[in-house]
Amino acid sequence: MRTLQLVGQIIDLVRTYGIDPSCINLEITETSATFSLEAIEANVRKLAAHDITFSLDDYGTGYSSVVRALQLPVSLIKFDRSFVRSLDDPKSRCVLARSIAMMKEIGKSVLVEGVETREQAKALRSMGAEYIQGYVYAKPIPQDEFIAFIQRPVEE
Repeated sequence: MRTLQLVGQIIDLVRTYGIDPSCINLEITETSATFSLEAIEANVRKLAAHDITFSLDDYGTGYSSVVRALQLPVSLIKFDRSFVRSLDDPKSRCVLARSIAMMKEIGKSVLVEGVETREQAKALRSMGAEYIQGYVYAKPIPQDEFIAFIQRPVEE
């Protein structure tokens, strides 16, 4: 399927099902690097013009760089779990804290992946991360277990 057709199909589906486009967030991943950057940017801009939002996955590794965060109309930056693995190292912690602050300053929301402990989550929240993803909250689970999980009260 050509990427230009994909834009039209997504817009048609949004209209057909009456979905609020701002409720859709598509993730730009490392595999996007196998496509033309110009085509990706054009398609992302077309969809963003219809209020569909985008996330840049695995920020800080490979394709997901500062340049991509600036070039593409992404609203959410997903920091790669490698940052969390080195959270105890003062230099790595400094880079992460400054990177989160920089993304927030240019108007991006921040999610950090791979968080495994409450201490890590607390440290990341204090750095300004709005969203935390990882085993600290839940491991991947089947649909029926997920529904039961989201119906339980939140523990802090």
